[in-house]
Amino acid sequence: CIDARAWSIDDMSLFGSLADHLSVAIEHAELHQERERQAVIDGLTGVANRRSFNEMLAREFERAKRYEQPLSLVLIDLDHLKKINDTYGHQAGDEAIKSIGSVLRQSSRSVDLPARYGGEEFCVLLPNTELDMAEQLAERLRRLINDVCLPDAGNISASIGVATYPHHADDPDILLKRADEALYVAKQSGRNQVKTSTARVDN
Repeated sequence: CIDARAWSIDDMSLFGSLADHLSVAIEHAELHQERERQAVIDGLTGVANRRSFNEMLAREFERAKRYEQPLSLVLIDLDHLKKINDTYGHQAGDEAIKSIGSVLRQSSRSVDLPARYGGEEFCVLLPNTELDMAEQLAERLRRLINDVCLPDAGNISASIGVATYPHHADDPDILLKRADEALYVAKQSGRNQVKTSTARVDN
């Protein structure tokens, strides 16, 4: 209103009703937004969940092929989770998993996608990242994880596998497989280390 006026009881009732409707609409919008967030975020660690990661991997792989850019994948597995759970309890195991999620959130670049792939396994998708840079980033993550000290379990560690398109794979499933193979080698070689895929794409 431009001019001063007296508000009637009916006016006030209308405004109150509109405010109630607006409040409900805002509440529903916030609830919808939270549900959308939960659909892509892992509840325990705060990083992307497996579903979100799989969708991003497919998109980024297609983009890498289209623009002829490298795409690297780092796969991370918490060492000795069963021992932590058996010795100190599942709460300590959850704290170890949460700690890795925290390291990934704080240490990844803005273009990277850190995610919890399942259980104690994490991954970081590195768009437009050559193999040597991916190896450096993986080693940095390994050191940061190894620096984490839990109140009960002490320092934790992780084994890490690295693979890069186009060197090691020509589709997203194979890229994930190559990183997983490298991770297996890291665990078999004594854990708490980074290993790179030795596979090569046939020309």
